Amino acid sequence: MLVLLTVFLIAPPGQLGRYVASLKKRKEPMITRRGLIFLLGCFGLACVRAKPHSNLLAAPSDETNDQTPHLAALALVWKMQKESIKELELQHARVEQSQQKEYVSADERWWFDTDERHWTVVRPFSPGGVDSTHWFTVTYVVGKKRSVSWQVDTRKQQVSVIK
Repeated sequence: MLVLLTVFLIAPPGQLGRYVASLKKRKEPMITRRGLIFLLGCFGLACVRAKPHSNLLAAPSDETNDQTPHLAALALVWKMQKESIKELELQHARVEQSQQKEYVSADERWWFDTDERHWTVVRPFSPGGVDSTHWFTVTYVVGKKRSVSWQVDTRKQQVSVIK
């Protein structure tokens, strides 16, 4: 069907019937220059119109493909390390509470404090000889002293604490 459609589009009016008839008359399978160009044109048209297979363009296997790789690593830490983040916050709150003689409990301090918090997401090294496109080091710093870091592999969905 695609071949006939391509012949119909390429062949001048009146020659379509002659071309199809000449294909039927041939007894030997001989490819002419015109036939080879025609077949290559059909193949090229089919390749252009075909949709690529979903695995050919390897996208990260996340729930949402609109996330950047760095954001996916950060989201994975937030999802899997809630308790260690909360423990770091509580340690920082206890130290600050004792130094400043605050009357707010450590569990409730983050509602009132003005301490800086920084999230840093970086690849351990650039992709090249080793594929590090899914490896990240995520660091969370509370204040200027307390921090925790994780090694994240977004492909395997793994997060491990760096000590």
